[in-house]
Amino acid sequence: MKLGTILILAMVVPATVAQAQTAGGFNLGIADRADTSALEVTLRLAWGHETGPALEGSAGVDWAIGHGTPYDILDADVGYAAVFGAHKRMRVLIRGGASWWGRNDRTEGVGENGAMELQRFGNPHRGVSLAMTWRRFAGFTVPSLTAGLILR
Repeated sequence: MKLGTILILAMVVPATVAQAQTAGGFNLGIADRADTSALEVTLRLAWGHETGPALEGSAGVDWAIGHGTPYDILDADVGYAAVFGAHKRMRVLIRGGASWWGRNDRTEGVGENGAMELQRFGNPHRGVSLAMTWRRFAGFTVPSLTAGLILR
């Protein structure tokens, strides 16, 4: 039984990995910090299938409006994507993972995040996204709404 499972995985995993694609892009939006709103700018790198499991990482900055103190943010997520629509141009991605924040290179923390994202591709290589992300850290939460550009 174990040998059969290993043989099936040995045949399926290389084919699955070979069909995966890499995408990148940026997001711009608004984040609601505990004490103020912030302008959020992030760069993303994603790897996965059009439909199925996905890995994603992002790095960015939240500039607090009125306070001027930027927060650095990093996210590492796993998720699942589903394609729908007559021409398979729409995609929903649900993801979750770990987040890190830092401020002034002195204060930092680790937490978790969850997100739901709607993506629309005008052609196979370019698309736009709208994402709602919820980050939770010790002592505060940071919900954000961002729009972005996706290149793959």
